[in-house]
Amino acid sequence: METRDAIYTYVLDEPPRQLTVKKTDTWVIAPVPGKPELKPDQPLITLTTCPDLFHSAKRSVGFGHLIRTERK
Repeated sequence: METRDAIYTYVLDEPPRQLTVKKTDTWVIAPVPGKPELKPDQPLITLTTCPDLFHSAKRSVGFGHLIRTERK
């Protein structure tokens, strides 16, 4: 991910092809996905996408963690 100030490099722990959920499953966007009682102890990223070309009732979800930050 690139911002005005830095480039953040993440590695995927679980690629989107391994997990598909209903579009109403909001647990995937929690600060620690699936563990609402926890606060993250490291920078995390959640990627969501529709598995179909057009609108879909399902979402493919991938999770990852930060491995590098390069300041610009």
